[in-house]
Amino acid sequence: LTLMGDLRKAIDEDLLELYFQPQICCKENKVTGIEALLRWNHIQHGFIPPDEFIPIAEKTGVINLVTEWVLDKALEKISELSQQGYNIAIAVNISAVNLREKQFPTLVLAALTKYRVSPHLLVLEVTETAMMEDPENAMLILTTLNHLGVRLSIDDFGTGHSSLAYIKKLPVHEIKIDRSFVMDMDDDGDDSIIVKTTVNMCHDLGYQVVAEGVETSGSSDSLRAMGCDFLQGYYLARPLPFSDLVSWLDESPWGENTKTGLTKMQ
Repeated sequence: LTLMGDLRKAIDEDLLELYFQPQICCKENKVTGIEALLRWNHIQHGFIPPDEFIPIAEKTGVINLVTEWVLDKALEKISELSQQGYNIAIAVNISAVNLREKQFPTLVLAALTKYRVSPHLLVLEVTETAMMEDPENAMLILTTLNHLGVRLSIDDFGTGHSSLAYIKKLPVHEIKIDRSFVMDMDDDGDDSIIVKTTVNMCHDLGYQVVAEGVETSGSSDSLRAMGCDFLQGYYLARPLPFSDLVSWLDESPWGENTKTGLTKMQ
């Protein structure tokens, strides 16, 4: 409870921070998106991982304030990048709690309008588990967001308990294969088969596929050969503060391609 009080204060005083991890489009060989990742350096306790404070925030209702803050800051930064010539989408993680709030789509639209960001540049990521907590409400909220033009992504795919019969009814645009399968692809043949099968299945269902946890050149090459659409991971770029992200985009061939429209091979 004390931690949640501190979290509310951190939101009010703008003490949270977003880091950004680029996503590379395999076909165009350039950055087409970034994921916004929340960071909290507590004054007393130091860095607190999101997987420690987010579950508590969900149980206490503080998660709504957290999501609102993240959305606002993420869209502000995408607007700044757009002014610098980078037409990049941004992915924001949302909670099962958000999918139960009927006013959530209104909140999203207000943030998009505030920063004059096109809805198709916002990707909302939700886990399989979050969707299955209340499938009926999730379907309603996600359908409304889809009508706004926002893109939707299923995060951590392969680790939750979901029904493909349910998922295929959702207005989802992309699937993110969980890093636990991707990270060990080089040494684990079973993981490689799982990833390849998932990529093929998702493509057959009409989804684009993002692989996260790409940490080696070998896994990057394998994923490209499998036809994966987007790559994300330490091999390409670590999560970066916004100022470092801008420098990385200016210096990286993937970022240069994004800004100039040129296509350079690695």
